Amino acid sequence: ALGHESIAVAVDKIMQDNDALFLTHRNIHYNLVRMGSLKEEIDEYLLKNNGLAKGKLGSMNLSNPEKNIIYSSSILGNNLAVGTGYALANKLKKQNSVVFIVTGDGAIEEGVFYESLLFLKSFKLPCVVIVENNEWSLGTRIEERRANINLDSLAKSFGIDYELFADKHTFNYINKLNRIRNISIDSRKPSLVEVKLTTLGYWYMKTDEFPEFGGHSTWLYRSYLRCFKYNVNSWRKAHNCPQDIDLQLRMLNAGVNMDILNKVVSYIRPRPGQTTIGLAARLQDTNGRNQNEK
Repeated sequence: ALGHESIAVAVDKIMQDNDALFLTHRNIHYNLVRMGSLKEEIDEYLLKNNGLAKGKLGSMNLSNPEKNIIYSSSILGNNLAVGTGYALANKLKKQNSVVFIVTGDGAIEEGVFYESLLFLKSFKLPCVVIVENNEWSLGTRIEERRANINLDSLAKSFGIDYELFADKHTFNYINKLNRIRNISIDSRKPSLVEVKLTTLGYWYMKTDEFPEFGGHSTWLYRSYLRCFKYNVNSWRKAHNCPQDIDLQLRMLNAGVNMDILNKVVSYIRPRPGQTTIGLAARLQDTNGRNQNEK
């Protein structure tokens, strides 16, 4: 994910030969830095035979055991339990290594997050749990949908060391993470690292630099309604369009008043090579293909 690179570089730099890394669906930055090459990863996304996993895993479950990325999962929180079990196996095999488990601010709402921390602490397992916190859950800010989870206080309740990474300074992250790894090995216990970061996506807030351009996005667009539409029958899956605002536009044109849901929060740019968005972009694509066929 764009904006997540600093922590991925730090993890790569301090991992030792016997260490292991367990990732989520958002794994591109870790796979890229561990591999040191982009081609194999892109080929995997295209499901080519010469991809990183021979075209069998795609993006959301992409692992690379040869580079110590043992497991990646698209299931929310799933890698926490798997990584915890791997840490227990390391202890039974008397390996002097650390397991790194990367998760996000959404997965810390799952029961498996707390169960894994408790298990890791109880069985004295060297493990570093990294929480990437971009303060967003899909299209909704965390503060809009749940109470704050204070990871520092939570870690103290378990007797686990906690550290916050927030300056996005790669060299600082490397030094801090290396120290945390050594403490985890020496004390035989897990550590919890929260990383504050900004995920860079394909939308822009309204600013003087980016005035209205292409179309707008409201809270309705950023709600689960657009996800239902996107997952049920969206031509944008096949055409790789990043925005789907047709449901929103239909409801607005029908005169549906949704108060705060109609508030404009960002402005959407067309895809490269197009001059519009939404249904008009679909028609633009179709007309272009028809002209080429003629």
